[in-house]
Amino acid sequence: MKNTLCITDFSYLCSMQTSVTHSSKRSNKPILPLLIRVPVPKYRAGQVVIVGDCGVLPHSENLGRILIAGDSRYFVQLIDYDGYVLADEADISSPVETKCDDRSKVDIVFFGDGEIAEITLCHLHQLGYNIVAVVTNADRPGRRKQAPKPTPVKVCAETLGLKVLYHGDVVANPQILPFADIGVIVEFKKLPASVYHSPRFGSVNLHLSLLPSLKGATPVSAAIRQGLEYTGVTIFDVNDDIDSGGIYANYAVRINPDDTATRLTSRLAAAGAALMDDTLLRIATGRAPMTPQRDFVCDYLIPSYTPKHTTANRCIDWKQPAEEVLRFIRSLSTRPGAHTRSLSSDSPAYIRVLSAELVAKKKTIFWPGTMMSGDDGGLYCVCGGGDVIRLNKIQLPGGRPMTGKDYVNGCQGTVFCVCD
Repeated sequence: MKNTLCITDFSYLCSMQTSVTHSSKRSNKPILPLLIRVPVPKYRAGQVVIVGDCGVLPHSENLGRILIAGDSRYFVQLIDYDGYVLADEADISSPVETKCDDRSKVDIVFFGDGEIAEITLCHLHQLGYNIVAVVTNADRPGRRKQAPKPTPVKVCAETLGLKVLYHGDVVANPQILPFADIGVIVEFKKLPASVYHSPRFGSVNLHLSLLPSLKGATPVSAAIRQGLEYTGVTIFDVNDDIDSGGIYANYAVRINPDDTATRLTSRLAAAGAALMDDTLLRIATGRAPMTPQRDFVCDYLIPSYTPKHTTANRCIDWKQPAEEVLRFIRSLSTRPGAHTRSLSSDSPAYIRVLSAELVAKKKTIFWPGTMMSGDDGGLYCVCGGGDVIRLNKIQLPGGRPMTGKDYVNGCQGTVFCVCD
């Protein structure tokens, strides 16, 4: 029997509510206090379970493997049938895996750099894990005679009174790492095996996609750019190949129609921190199984890779329809930002586009990439097929973000140029 499933049905998985409280403006102060409210699945991805009939299956008990976990809902691959089913938690019966009951007895060495890692570090510390050391990168040199800039993880660790080690020192001499049960890696560069194998149970990594889909450096941007309705987070075992280790757990997160990369990353980071806690409690028992990524490959989880952001792949292709252009802009907002290049000598060479919206479909005969001011003083640009979008927020080289109207006013109220 085959149970037909449309990709839009995955919204059924993603009803979770995520709350993260921190300052939206980046500073050298850590994001404490932090509040994360994410429901944790009872069963894990990769777990073999018994599924009830769910109103569509022929038997009262059906063997299946969970491919994606959601908020009390699961996407299950049926083992005895050629198909899949979306099942409520109440329709699944399987032994619940044991977890450690005392977080303070779990020794962790944490590896991380940026704001996503900072959220996970704060959450684990607040829950009471014994974080024996935090490994991060050395301070970056300051610009224009400013003081060196520490990573967000270092600022957070020092505020919490945690021991800080630097990546270069640890790689050169792994023996300086204190004993730990588990290594937790979030938003960090590749480590040698001598480092990630040093904890008793090895190391785990948080990735912001449902592996094996969207491996690599920019999974959040790729998910928005491709127009996906859902993505998620995955906790996996670290090995020599990037984002290829066995999977301990995953969790689905819906992509809202107006999500920018920044908004979606915030929700994914919260979900990842909560899922990391649940995974560590299982690993600490010494009996936590992981599932090879090949067992997750199906029509809905296709292996794929995402490249790093470069100047070339952040350039807007105005020949695309407006919907695709808007997704592209949102996928890079607010950092690093999509940009366009003006062909006019009277305009800045590069303009970053941070926010835009559709105003008209097929309403102009101008060439795609034509940027112009409107009667209302706004800034507009033509996309493929004559679609027109309004550029609500832009940024010029070396300048601060500004509204499209402010840019038009700065050009004496008139803008007309062609961008590529």
